[in-house]
Amino acid sequence: MSGLSSLIVATALAAAAGTSPSGEASAETASLSFQSKDQMLVGTVYGIEAVDGTPRVYGERLAANVPAGRRTVSYACPGMELGIDGARLSYEFAPGGHYQLVCDSVKGAEIRQVDHC
Repeated sequence: MSGLSSLIVATALAAAAGTSPSGEASAETASLSFQSKDQMLVGTVYGIEAVDGTPRVYGERLAANVPAGRRTVSYACPGMELGIDGARLSYEFAPGGHYQLVCDSVKGAEIRQVDHC
């Protein structure tokens, strides 16, 4: 594949994923990271499971570029029963914003805006 063809393919794939070819979020997306005090199995068993019903696969469960607007995030936190339906939060994501999905075994899960990634 020529250099130009590779660039076109990389740009198309990045556009579909909501990122620039360098992996940075575009102006129309927000960044969301998964945080938990209990780090065991985070990113494999626990983490962001889906955004608006689109599943996240292994390696994509710790962070996501989320399209701006009201989105529903499905997740699994340590201490919660795996496979239960209803582990979802809806949140209004601002373009260029940085957010964390935080799991707390006492307070439950919440999405909160942070100043930096």
